Amino acid sequence: TDGPSRRHLTPVAIGRARAHHGRGFDPGRVTIIGDTPLDIDCAKAHGCRAIGVATGPYSVEQLATAGADLAVADLHPDDIAHDFIGAALLALRNYDAAVTLLKSAAERDPGNLETVENYLLALTGKGDFGAATQTLKAAQGRFANNPRMAYLSGRVNDALDNAIQAEADYKKAIAAENGPWEANLFLGR
Repeated sequence: TDGPSRRHLTPVAIGRARAHHGRGFDPGRVTIIGDTPLDIDCAKAHGCRAIGVATGPYSVEQLATAGADLAVADLHPDDIAHDFIGAALLALRNYDAAVTLLKSAAERDPGNLETVENYLLALTGKGDFGAATQTLKAAQGRFANNPRMAYLSGRVNDALDNAIQAEADYKKAIAAENGPWEANLFLGR
């Protein structure tokens, strides 16, 4: 076995992912999918997201009560779990699969900035700059004056090798009150 209890599995899995991919994983961006309250506890004990899927003996309500960030009956292709799973695939740099799920999630909930952001990052990672530019323009209309949009514009412009515009976008994001800290990292590259 990998540990004396289920709670010990999360650090083991994150360690294996780190070894396999050669980089660390922020537990806050890791999603654990399970069908028991013990699976939910396993995720939450380490600061991970938890999706409860009621395919076993526990109901959606029981999984939600156990603390699941999302509790669903199953993982049907039209399910709202797409944004969680898409974010997990993005973290693994599986851009093709992430784009498919995150597009569905972003279309279903275009007002969710985190989902739109993940979709944009997956598009740029995949190299689909046309769709990234189009999605960015649509999002800028919905999230006008949000400093994250300046940061995301910087990311898209970086991917397009528009260094001067990317720098201006990052500086705009940094100058905003509560601007995204990531903009500092990308500006410093």
